[in-house]
Amino acid sequence: MSQEQKPDIGSTPQLPQLYTHIEEKTSQDETADENQNRQRRFEQRKKHLFRFVEGLDRVEIPKMGPDNPFVVPINNLSYPRIMVINAPCIGAREAQDEKCDIFRNALRWAEEDKVEAIILSGPVVYFPTEKYGKERPSKVQVVGVRVDADIIEKTYPPHVLQDLGGVEGIRREERPLYLTTTAYLEHLIRMFKRALYSSNGQLLYKGPVLVVLGDVEENIAKYYANEKIRAEVFRDKGDALEHIRRYRRIRSLLQKMNNTSVLEEALSFLEKFRDQFESLGIDIAKLSHISAKEIGDLIEEWEEYLNLLVLMGNVEAEYIQDCLPEMISYIASCYQSVAPNIRVVGIGDTYFRVGSHLFAVTASKSRNLIRGGLAGTMRDGMYSFVKGHEGVDVVDINLGAGLNPYITNLFVTHRVRAYEKTLDDIRMSHVYQLPACLDASLYREIVRSMVRTKDDITRLASVSNYESGVVILERGETSTVPVLRFLSSALLTNRAAFESAETLASTVHGRYQRSRIMYHYKEGCTHYGAQYIARYRSPKDKDGRVIKYHYQVCLEMLREAKAPLLGLANDGDTQHWFNY
Repeated sequence: MSQEQKPDIGSTPQLPQLYTHIEEKTSQDETADENQNRQRRFEQRKKHLFRFVEGLDRVEIPKMGPDNPFVVPINNLSYPRIMVINAPCIGAREAQDEKCDIFRNALRWAEEDKVEAIILSGPVVYFPTEKYGKERPSKVQVVGVRVDADIIEKTYPPHVLQDLGGVEGIRREERPLYLTTTAYLEHLIRMFKRALYSSNGQLLYKGPVLVVLGDVEENIAKYYANEKIRAEVFRDKGDALEHIRRYRRIRSLLQKMNNTSVLEEALSFLEKFRDQFESLGIDIAKLSHISAKEIGDLIEEWEEYLNLLVLMGNVEAEYIQDCLPEMISYIASCYQSVAPNIRVVGIGDTYFRVGSHLFAVTASKSRNLIRGGLAGTMRDGMYSFVKGHEGVDVVDINLGAGLNPYITNLFVTHRVRAYEKTLDDIRMSHVYQLPACLDASLYREIVRSMVRTKDDITRLASVSNYESGVVILERGETSTVPVLRFLSSALLTNRAAFESAETLASTVHGRYQRSRIMYHYKEGCTHYGAQYIARYRSPKDKDGRVIKYHYQVCLEMLREAKAPLLGLANDGDTQHWFNY
């Protein structure tokens, strides 16, 4: 056989042992059998892992920026109102009484208050994706998932579950139930759906719910992307092992045919089984052109491919880059399947156009700011940007999502025209560190019974000034400062306020008050003379003051409202740089 001529054996499956005894199973064959068993086990795992994508369409999440934001549908263009629910962590511990459930009550409030839309920022679910370790018992103390029997029945092999006595039998014997990652995710999706609907099957909030995926959703997608890549690597390993096994069998047969007379005798014998060989894709006429050494060379090449190339660390970056967005799109599809008004609009930095104002939702990119400080980090980043980009438009409202211990409001002043040094081109952007939508009282109680906090939620609740809730942002077309209404956890878990439709309406519209409002005016640091200070346009002021300080606007508002001030306080720090 010439050096240029390559051995042609077709797609050769395993050769049957027809007339001669092939040598006993070697350690290499035993290793191949072990790999085959491992491959079979992994295929079973793959089936469990990716069952959740069956029947789902991929949701393409739009690529957004300040120039192409998602336009929120608004009815009241002159004064739009948006509720922002941040980090509800569905799947964590929740109130047993659904009338005290903070997330469901926030939806009820939004429906009664007729807000234009809800921005739901992640993490939407709580999903501990880490492998089991010594800290696992601590980290699951906040898990609120209760196992549904029908999901377990889909997960367990039917005969195994029957022999174990079903889910009830396992529980009677006080044995644990085993949840795959997919089964756990199915429970979370079901809990998300339950939280959106009332007991009579009606949506608690009928307007649009715009979802921005958070770090937990990204971690779930990374987990599934890794498992998909692992499945492909194991598949290619299995293919390589199958080629090696076939070539070894052929080499073993050819080694028995080491002279012409034996080869001719063997081929004559094999001719009787031509049909069987052809059904296996083997042309026995070509066996005479292949030597055992050439087959050995092929085996070495396939072993080199198996041992040196087919490794997780060698997978091309482009393939991995394609896997992660694919898994994120499937998770988005899962979320959108729970209700018709759910729309996943982004992951990471997401931009919204609400009327004429530009909103942004972002989170910490580098570290977990559970103890606060996200708003300050965001403000520093915005100041760094505007100082180098004078005249470039920036977002009006920047919302910091994620697990934050409390709400914080800061602002950034910037110029809307480059090189213009007049006061009328100064604008303000507002930075809000969003509170988490968690039951503050419930988690404080959980923390009291713990010596060490290991998960993010209990670490959050252990912060001394921890307070959770949701916010409603109201921003008129001509208003300089948005109105922020903070609905605290204490309010949203108050059963008396959500007992009935009547008490809910009275609470939302201010008719249900246990006490009268007392006005107390507290003036903070005015910093007169500072460059970056809150100023407001007042072109129609009767005294000709077209630019006003914050304290002037506040006092005018209180005077016009005839507010009965019962107290007045001033922090000092009046003049910038001269307060020693």
